[in-house]
Parts: sequence; structure tokens; C-alpha cells
Amino acid sequence: MKYSLFFALALMACSSNPEVVHLRTEKAKKKEVVKVEPSKTLTADIDGMTCEMGCGGSIRTKLKGTGAVSRVQFDFVEGRKTQGMTVFFDETKITQKQIMDILLTMNEQQFTLANVAVQSLEK
Repeated sequence: MKYSLFFALALMACSSNPEVVHLRTEKAKKKEVVKVEPSKTLTADIDGMTCEMGCGGSIRTKLKGTGAVSRVQFDFVEGRKTQGMTVFFDETKITQKQIMDILLTMNEQQFTLANVAVQSLEK
């Protein structure tokens, strides 16, 4: 009796009418690429970075998301407390103070800055 019930269930599970599954796909939104012509660089020593990929990636994403920063570079050495950072930005779209405010409030105030300097880029 047990075997006949099992056999009947197995036949029903392997029926010739497979279920049709419809998958809905969504098109990814295209990111608008903003061309930024930097006019200045901000260099600083930054504390609180634990890795270049995670912390550096977060910083890059946040600053480039302003539409006023073209590039962010790090002089990152694993295990070193203080890392070097250079931000290339358009001074007509963002100020040094705004950049610093973004960095100092990120990740629950994880980062601190020292030796901040701004220089004009030659055209």
C-alpha cells in the first residue's frame, strides 16, 4: 500500500504538463555620465580607512556622485594608520568645505582629515 501511494505521487510529479514559469525582467537604468573638468586638487591625510577597495570605493562613489569630482586617488598602504588622498574637482561646482564635510560625515564619521591643501591645476 505504501509503495502504490508513493508510485502514484511520483507519476503525478512527473506529469507531461510542465508548469510554465514567466520571469519578469527589468531594464537597468543607464547611469548618466557627467564629464567633469577639474580645476583644483585637494590633497589630505586621511585616517580611518581600513581598505582601499571598501573605504576607498565608498569615498569615490560619494564624491563622484556630486557631479563635481572627476577622480579620487589614494596612496594606500595596508596597515598604515594614515593614508594619502587626492581629489580632482571643479571649483565652480563644489567647494573644499563641501568635500571635507562629505568625508567627515561618511560612515558615521569614520574618517578624519589632516594636512588638507588645495592647489589649482594648470590648463
